[in-house]
Amino acid sequence: MPVGGIVELTEGTGAVANAIPMVSQATIRGRGKKSTKLTWSGAANGYMFTYANAISHWSLQDMWLYGGAHATDHSDYLVRTQASGNTADCEGFLLKGLRLESDHDGPACLGLSHFIRAKVLECDFISSGDAGSGGCYLFDPGQGFEFGHNNGYYLGDNFCDFVGDAAANWIEDVDIHDFFLLNDGTGSRGFAGAGQFRRVQIHHGTLKGTSNAIETEASAGLYGYDLFVDHVTLLPGSSGATGIGIKINSHASVGRTIIDNVHAELTATSSAGVHILQGNVVKVLRSTFILPVGTGNRIYCAGGGAVQELHLIDNDLSGGAAVDVTPVAIVRRNNIGYVTENKGTATLLNGQTSVVFAHGLATTPTHVTISWKENPTNVIADWWWTADATNVTLNGVDPGASNLDFSWEAKV
Repeated sequence: MPVGGIVELTEGTGAVANAIPMVSQATIRGRGKKSTKLTWSGAANGYMFTYANAISHWSLQDMWLYGGAHATDHSDYLVRTQASGNTADCEGFLLKGLRLESDHDGPACLGLSHFIRAKVLECDFISSGDAGSGGCYLFDPGQGFEFGHNNGYYLGDNFCDFVGDAAANWIEDVDIHDFFLLNDGTGSRGFAGAGQFRRVQIHHGTLKGTSNAIETEASAGLYGYDLFVDHVTLLPGSSGATGIGIKINSHASVGRTIIDNVHAELTATSSAGVHILQGNVVKVLRSTFILPVGTGNRIYCAGGGAVQELHLIDNDLSGGAAVDVTPVAIVRRNNIGYVTENKGTATLLNGQTSVVFAHGLATTPTHVTISWKENPTNVIADWWWTADATNVTLNGVDPGASNLDFSWEAKV
């Protein structure tokens, strides 16, 4: 195929026995993902489309690519932007309007690496749910990637991975938006990041029936930076496979994670709406997490010193599941169902040196203020308070001949 050429494929089905080379400034276009079908018929683990040298501005559009269903004849990646041993960059490519189907136990439909400014738009990723048959796999290095208006159905592996597995290489500036994934209990994750990645945004979409909907993890001591998730809906499948809504376990001391306007409905097998193991600054804003009564945690943060700041602001945390957080610093404000400030009045009876009252907070308070409402008969010199997750105990006070009323304020 010459540089700068356009190939128009007709309606119908064609067999592909050897890799079709991609060249610069070239387009291969079918008549639609339901009308033009290419089926891999070559040896196992081959590529349907790949390239041998550095190329730029190529496009693959409007067709159905089928990789085969059996271990003896299936393709490896349907499209691979870095063949074995090739480290040349591929710049400015577009995959649009494709149906990418791979029903075998093997790699993802797309294997993309060494790319600059790449786009995958309006594509359908389809699998039978076999282990390993995923959607789009981004390897390092890669810079500037848009994954938009794509759908996934019954994938046996992740919808879209972004993996930077070398210290000098990154996956960066990734925009994943307007997506729908229906796995319905096959057990894969929606989006997963590992190792070196930065500036990844996942927004405006729905994931249904995944094991962990969105997950990041460290890889050989390599960490990700700056993950933004907003306007995403997470739903369980019919078999109740949804485990963790969003799991953060990869962010170094300078990274940020912002979760905003996420609606997560999780099942009885769920362990957390948001599960945070390590990260610098993590913010959960304007989100809702629905778990069955008595199971898991709506927010779980056990990172200790590995999580420097946690912000929980304007969320709906009502329901039966708990909120368990232990970061270095935490900001909690205006969360429905998660009381962080309360006040009231109580009475210390005459002749008693302590009184217990319920504080009504979501967890053990860190600040309690006591104000006497009248002048006690005895001089009150030394008193102190202790607290647990339910009550505050006021100690060391004997009001004398009469009862002593007081007001209190408690804060987390």
